Amino acid sequence: MSFKSFLKALTLTILTGLLLYVLASTFLELWNYFDMALQSILFFSLFSFLIYFFAERSLLSKKQGAFLSIIVANTFFKLLACFIFILIYVQLNEPEDKFFLVPFFIFYLVFVVFETWFLGNQAKRKRQL
Repeated sequence: MSFKSFLKALTLTILTGLLLYVLASTFLELWNYFDMALQSILFFSLFSFLIYFFAERSLLSKKQGAFLSIIVANTFFKLLACFIFILIYVQLNEPEDKFFLVPFFIFYLVFVVFETWFLGNQAKRKRQL
């Protein structure tokens, strides 16, 4: 997948997440947590850039299993980083209720779908190399 295609898909992913956030906000009081939505976009976009570049490098690697190692490392570090991200948010913002997690999970799910899609495309490309 070219970087240009990646950026287009990332933009579509962010817009999809924002649309879902707005829809969820019509049913739940989420506008107080718009900062969490924006921070989640930034957080998951950064992770997507990192995994894209590491996966691209692994495709060029002669090392057997390099791509799979990137996938496993991404899963582990993202889980750890999500936990730390939420802890820091709670410490800094002291949210009144648990609804602050809704924007986070909206973007988490949208970005998981996005990463699965683009990593699948990269895996197909690796088989063709």
